[in-house]
Amino acid sequence: MMIPILSPKNIRLPKASDITDEVILSTMDDKIMKKAKKEPAVKKLTMEINRDIEKMKNFDKRVTEIKDKKDLVGLYCMDHYFNEQNCSADPYEFRREQSRLYQKH
Repeated sequence: MMIPILSPKNIRLPKASDITDEVILSTMDDKIMKKAKKEPAVKKLTMEINRDIEKMKNFDKRVTEIKDKKDLVGLYCMDHYFNEQNCSADPYEFRREQSRLYQKH
């Protein structure tokens, strides 16, 4: 059985946009991965990534705390508004005298 010889026409070279990080990682075996992880630049990047992940967790926690405080302040403001409305409102008798139903009688 003869194996056909591939001519340059049959070989499809990938475009640069087709070569992603995932494609490169899929071609690496364990030995190469271990060697790459020992590189100082990779160690530094790994530490920076871990630090950024930690910052994101703290940021999310802080956003939640601020939202909770905002909701609580909103409740206090609403309570204060209604208390002010009640305190500054005219007495019941006066309001009753001003109503059209009272004036008809």
